[in-house]
Amino acid sequence: MLSHAPDTFTDRYWAAVEPEELVDALEEKERRFQRSIKTSVYWERVLRNIAYVHGQFFQTGTDALDMELKVGGTQGEYLLFAANHFRNLLEHYFQLAARDAIGLKTRATNSDNESLQQARIGDGILDYYFREKKMEDHLRAAAWQSLIFAQGFVTYEWDPAEGKEDPLTKQPQGDIVLGNPLANEVIWNIAKPWDRCQWVIIKTMANKWDLAQKFPEHADEILKVSEQEFDQLQIYRNQPDICKDDLIWLYKFYHKKTPAIPDGRYCAYVKGYWLVDTVLPYEDIPISRVSPGEWTGQGTGFTPAFSLQPCQEMLNGELTAIASNHAAFATQDFFVHEGNEKVKSTRLKGGLRMITGPEKPEPLSLLQTAPEVFKFVQDLISQMQLIMGITAATRGVPEQGVTAGNALALLDAKSIQFATSFVQAYNHLCEEVGTGILRMIRKFAKTERVLTIMGKRDQPDVIKFTGDDLQGVDRVVVDTVNPMVKTLAGKDQAAKDLIQMGAIRNPDEYNQVKETGQLDTLLESENAQLNRVREENEDLIQGKPAAALKTDNQVMHIKEHAANLGTRVNYTNPQVVQATLAHIMEHEGLLRMPDVQALQQALGYPIPPAFTMPLPGGPMQGPGGPVNMGPPGAPMPPQTSNGPPQGPPGASMGPPGHGPEVVLPRPAVPPPSAPAVNAIPT
Repeated sequence: MLSHAPDTFTDRYWAAVEPEELVDALEEKERRFQRSIKTSVYWERVLRNIAYVHGQFFQTGTDALDMELKVGGTQGEYLLFAANHFRNLLEHYFQLAARDAIGLKTRATNSDNESLQQARIGDGILDYYFREKKMEDHLRAAAWQSLIFAQGFVTYEWDPAEGKEDPLTKQPQGDIVLGNPLANEVIWNIAKPWDRCQWVIIKTMANKWDLAQKFPEHADEILKVSEQEFDQLQIYRNQPDICKDDLIWLYKFYHKKTPAIPDGRYCAYVKGYWLVDTVLPYEDIPISRVSPGEWTGQGTGFTPAFSLQPCQEMLNGELTAIASNHAAFATQDFFVHEGNEKVKSTRLKGGLRMITGPEKPEPLSLLQTAPEVFKFVQDLISQMQLIMGITAATRGVPEQGVTAGNALALLDAKSIQFATSFVQAYNHLCEEVGTGILRMIRKFAKTERVLTIMGKRDQPDVIKFTGDDLQGVDRVVVDTVNPMVKTLAGKDQAAKDLIQMGAIRNPDEYNQVKETGQLDTLLESENAQLNRVREENEDLIQGKPAAALKTDNQVMHIKEHAANLGTRVNYTNPQVVQATLAHIMEHEGLLRMPDVQALQQALGYPIPPAFTMPLPGGPMQGPGGPVNMGPPGAPMPPQTSNGPPQGPPGASMGPPGHGPEVVLPRPAVPPPSAPAVNAIPT
């Protein structure tokens, strides 16, 4: 028998022992975790959150979930009544972070075309997992669980038995499996913040017969395992468990790569027996956590639901007082003096009733409830909204005296701003899970995979890739927007602003924003132009020629290409300067052509006034090749086979002090008697 606890060793680190000893140590870690949780205020509050979210207010524990009216009090004098503002406020708080689809973007390690192309493949993979593998559902589930348990989790593990069949090996290609373990199913040292956690145990229910088939060498040990309800940290007591003897806990232990465990460690085990023991197969532990807030000094997290509990309980008490009074005195009572009880009621024709007696009975107004009670109910609701930072406008109740759309959008945006910390935590969760998925695919996807994603205008698109195609991917980031734009009222206002700017040109586009809240399609052409400019700038930086098109926004292209020369590295590079200036002149030549000007106006692109005036000289550089820009008979600028027109011999190719400078030929004014050659009329 060991003389020390199985998870403590004086001569070695407990996580580095042999597998048999490691299983004993991990089971002791779980027992200590459960004892710590069961006796904590944190778990008591969590159990109340679970009960209140499901409408169970008047029954101790979480054995059953019911919302019917109940009779309470020592003599049944109360009619127990509740209005579940608790869940409603949590749902609105949750929607502030997760109601809109997030924009995940893959960030490349470099800005070269190859890395950017790999980033586009990464975007397609994330889109596939969002749509086909329900990645967003797991992210939203973790966020919702964090409001109840103060922390939510997402696991993303590689399973070689998942995925499509490889056409060559006829074996599964492997794929990522996502999960949402509850807070009582993730075991770690909760005395420390999560970011300092070095090891985690994740437990999931599994069919013992399936495990025996998956691990035939351990089949006898697996089939001997049985679970007892009282051995586990339970959420619902006395819950029926159908075929419980077939389900057992499968534990997965992950340890980070640390100086004590340089390669990390992974161990899968059931009660008393280890199944797999190896180094950590991933770059990091494949689990991410989200919490609305943190409990100072420990890792259990904090949720605003804890602060709602007393307000909801007091609200239930006030509503119970009102309901009990109405239930007890809903029928009319009247008073007569003692000895005059002989009061008779006779029903007459037409529904009339005649009351006779020694004296007139006096009605009793016992049904009336003090107005202060109703005011206190409204005050409690306001306090709950204030605690959560949720305005009445966010809950669909217009504020008194506020009717303007801009004002309502602002009030809605205030709720989002209050939930900024939760929104940031949710965005960080999305980034972490997305990054983990791409890194796993980069490591384990050795054979070519084919995915169908949703392309532009919701048209299907196919991408082919292997893990090597993601070597230039760094991580995943979430695109954030102004909180007002995330509200329907804010999107409506943004659409009206776009109308004034001329971006929306017909009622159908405006109705699209009103119905879907999507603004992306309205800016699709502008975004396409910007993407094209960026691609051209990358080519120009490498000294490659770029082609100008008549459909380009010529003014925007000229401005953005000129920005290429805004850094010392670029404007001191003769090849970059030459290629960039030649391409700018190509756009300038197009912009002077009458048919291009007409096309620019039709597309809504600006034309500077100087380009609509007649040229005081000869021809220019045009899109079909160099146009003579000097006086009649002047020689054409020298050309090269691999690039744009070169300057005259001996021309400087850069600014003074920074290398040679390009001196581009300017059009000369021809003599009045000599007509311009090849001139393009304006």
